Amino acid sequence: MKDSHVWNCMRVPSEMDHKDAFAALQAVCSEVIIALNGSPNSSHGDHADRILGVMRRIQEHGRSVEPLITGFTSVYHHFDLDAETPGNGYRTLVKGLCRIASIVVQVNLTITVPGEAFSLPLASDPSLSVSVSPPVAHWGPGPVNMRLISHTLRKGQDSAELMAFSRPEGPKISLPIAFNRQTSALSPCLLIHFHGGGFVAQTSKSHENYLKSWSKDLNAPVLSVDYSLAPEAPFPRALEECFYAYCWALKNCHLLGSTAERVCFAGDSAGGNLCITVSMRALSQGVRVPDGIVAAYPATLLTTDASPSRLLTLIDPLLPLSVLYKCIDAYAEQKEPSLPSSTTSSNGISTSAPRTEDSPQESREYPENFEPIRSRCLVDLQTPCTPIMKNPFVSPLLAPDNLLKGLPPVHLVASALDALLDDSVMFAKKLRNMNQPVTLSVVEDLPHGFLSLVQVSKETQEASDICVKRIREVLQQEEPSPAHRQPGLN
Repeated sequence: MKDSHVWNCMRVPSEMDHKDAFAALQAVCSEVIIALNGSPNSSHGDHADRILGVMRRIQEHGRSVEPLITGFTSVYHHFDLDAETPGNGYRTLVKGLCRIASIVVQVNLTITVPGEAFSLPLASDPSLSVSVSPPVAHWGPGPVNMRLISHTLRKGQDSAELMAFSRPEGPKISLPIAFNRQTSALSPCLLIHFHGGGFVAQTSKSHENYLKSWSKDLNAPVLSVDYSLAPEAPFPRALEECFYAYCWALKNCHLLGSTAERVCFAGDSAGGNLCITVSMRALSQGVRVPDGIVAAYPATLLTTDASPSRLLTLIDPLLPLSVLYKCIDAYAEQKEPSLPSSTTSSNGISTSAPRTEDSPQESREYPENFEPIRSRCLVDLQTPCTPIMKNPFVSPLLAPDNLLKGLPPVHLVASALDALLDDSVMFAKKLRNMNQPVTLSVVEDLPHGFLSLVQVSKETQEASDICVKRIREVLQQEEPSPAHRQPGLN
């Protein structure tokens, strides 16, 4: 078989019995072993032999662990408080065993595309063309990294042309011809994904868990862009790389298993920002825009302006004020403040200049026998303040109407407990006032970054399902019948 990351698998629903989970594990291992042993070749080669050994060890470990888990299920009810309160650590271990199971897709391929100029048809007149330049900001032309995920192996995804771009994670694997799966036709749909992480962290790998699920649910390939991260790569490098990746995907969609008749952008947090700004750039350069955008808790205002929801950063352990400021600072490439600097101390008091070790401490009076532990060492947060923060391609909320007019339908999915909630609300209002198609869904009781927690709870799975529903609308897919719908988490 051609060099690829191609596997057959299934997802184990959370409510599946532990015996079914182990049976599924054994079935997958047996299928791989039979396929490898059924090869017409007399010798499998080193890599195939290694896979055989790994699969047999997994089977052996599975058989060893199953009695232990079965023992848990036979006694865990004894550790409950009472029959009306079924909950203890043994129950959680068994449930977690099934819940942690992830979809394993037939294609999970990392690719690197060299930074070379090419042309695309002009959106307004396909008889004309527009030149697409490679990303050049900060260090000149360079390659762009992406990850292709597809639950089903489709035409073009195992082609030599695509494999020339592949960069395997770990040793390359060559499976025998007997392990080939039937190649499906090109999908009319393509999902382009930009991951979150405050422009400074995470990759497509850290988001692939829910992307695998989306690829299966949508029956469409997913291309996730591994853009360069700040502070080494501040604005506009990430924007340039994501735009270039999108244009490359349009030109080479046949390699990705799609005809790209319908294209949807999806992203969370910083990735949601890039969904919007890449679409704005496509509009301004005459390139076809996607058919829709699904942005989860996007950052649309990368300034330090206060809003009610941003007060949550004072108590939010996942997105504290210091992290928000550092992400903005890194992406906006603050070298020296362009305006007089200000600092915010740990008690929220703003001062006109940062405190230094040599500066005299202000005298304070406290009640007798009381002095705050941190009174002599206040934490100062440097407030980012650069003109770049107000660039419309950094803060799309500040973009003039002419840069937003013509955007495809925008579907925003926000959380009531997210410090960036007001970013979504204000951006939705701005688009609505312009008569631009926009929807806003607000889920309750979930934090920023809930897509990365999709396997943790029923609530995060339901929030992910809202995103999938919006993507379906963009791709013009019908909702699956209840009988074919993937079970949610308990």
